[in-house]
Amino acid sequence: MTAGATKETNSNQILAEFQSKLSKNYLLPEGYEITYGGENEQNAESVASILRAMIIAAILIFSTMIIQFNSFKKSLIVLVTLPLALIGTFLGLAIFGISLSFPGLIGILALFGIVVKNAIILIDKINLNINSHIPFTESVIDAGKSRLEAIFVTSICTIFGIIPITLSNEMWRALGSAVIFGLILSSFLTLFLVPVLFVTFIKDKE
Repeated sequence: MTAGATKETNSNQILAEFQSKLSKNYLLPEGYEITYGGENEQNAESVASILRAMIIAAILIFSTMIIQFNSFKKSLIVLVTLPLALIGTFLGLAIFGISLSFPGLIGILALFGIVVKNAIILIDKINLNINSHIPFTESVIDAGKSRLEAIFVTSICTIFGIIPITLSNEMWRALGSAVIFGLILSSFLTLFLVPVLFVTFIKDKE
């Protein structure tokens, strides 16, 4: 027995509907079991590899930041921006009903680098202000003001650049949506959260 699917559906939707039907007190005959293969099996393996890549990426980013800023605390502040991107991504996907597929995970991995870049240029400006003997609090405030345009312009350009890919093909919709939604929220929150964390955890004498 075989079955097919229409162009309007994908493997994730079919699997979710199939599992929901099985969960309604369906009992398999003794000696039988259900296994999922094909595209679903490949997706599971791909997801595992991407999750490992995300962990490695976070470790590499953290190590690079320690070398860059020579500060453990400042490196942690940069890493805080990564959950902000994930919040925006999952919130946007949930609102628009987009399934998180393998391309979507690739988009999240690419988003990590974009989000970290925003935090880096903000903290770097704070350090430049402090080295120029500007008072500590004023250094933080000035960095937020002066880097506001740079962060928003680069984020908007990235979003507009990825919109055609997002709308062109169903397969790439999750990838583009992950980058767009994650970047929208993280760009706003980075400008508020990073200065607050900097003032809270990095003392004036440091």
